[in-house]
Amino acid sequence: MNMRNLHPCLGAALCIFAAVSVHGAEIKGSVSEANGGLAKITVLSELVPNVGDAVRIYFIIPGGEDEVAVAKGRVAGIEGDSVSVKVEDAAGTVAKGQLAMFTSDKPGKKTFVSPPVPPIPPTSPIVITPGTPTVPPTTPFPPPVTPLAPMAETPPDLTGRGPHLLTFDPFQIGAELPGNILKFAGGRVAASNGIPMADAAGPEMVLPPGRKQVMLIHGGPETLLSLVFDPPLKRFSMTRIGVIKGASVPTWRLESFDAQGNKLEAVGEQHGLYPQPRTVALARGVISRVVLTTDNRHGKTVWATYNALPVAEIAMER
Repeated sequence: MNMRNLHPCLGAALCIFAAVSVHGAEIKGSVSEANGGLAKITVLSELVPNVGDAVRIYFIIPGGEDEVAVAKGRVAGIEGDSVSVKVEDAAGTVAKGQLAMFTSDKPGKKTFVSPPVPPIPPTSPIVITPGTPTVPPTTPFPPPVTPLAPMAETPPDLTGRGPHLLTFDPFQIGAELPGNILKFAGGRVAASNGIPMADAAGPEMVLPPGRKQVMLIHGGPETLLSLVFDPPLKRFSMTRIGVIKGASVPTWRLESFDAQGNKLEAVGEQHGLYPQPRTVALARGVISRVVLTTDNRHGKTVWATYNALPVAEIAMER
């Protein structure tokens, strides 16, 4: 569940243009899946485009309002807030996490796609006995569908030493992660530059055994995620993905702070191609806040496949 962007070898082909709408309504979206000439885009408004409407895919350079064009296309299908797009004019590689803007003369309103209702099981025939009232048998309604909630692989225990493990497999792909995602471990999301979302792992990602999804901050090419903990932690660890097939990760940095805002420890990597997952840990002092930042800038373009660092799991211990 992404900030994939163009490889630097395509940087010379990019053109920068102002985001100006001259016809119809503009509907924002975010690329949730890309495969060759097809892409799936999650709509980020109450309106949805129609089949055949135009879409442009891009990212925004920090500190300005200009857009860097990635591709153009047309809507091929719509299901709820997920729009299938056929890419027709690509200046670079379309990837998860890039931004999208649909132009629609007659946009529709987003509709909820109900889950299928299980069939009603057969009932025994009614036997009528003379002199007794006839009461038809009843079939109970199926239980209501409950929203998918954050799940931990350890019981919620704020007083225990843990570790408390957070993975992203239980979340709906393309869903924004809630601010209380770390409530089971006494934590919360205090601030973010970008939208933390759950994404399916692509074929170029190498995850730890048993993991299928990642957390990725949609935005960039600079992102930030600040997590606070009360009671504080003695150890915070994070596992980033590995990459193959020419994919790359941006420059990233993980820092810890105490309750007074003093920096305790920091770890990070320069942008590069790392074929195996890596777990890093912060374990110095009493940790009240952890900040993850990424920087994918490369002159006027970007360097890595992702604008943010794909994270496979997080562990906390107090």
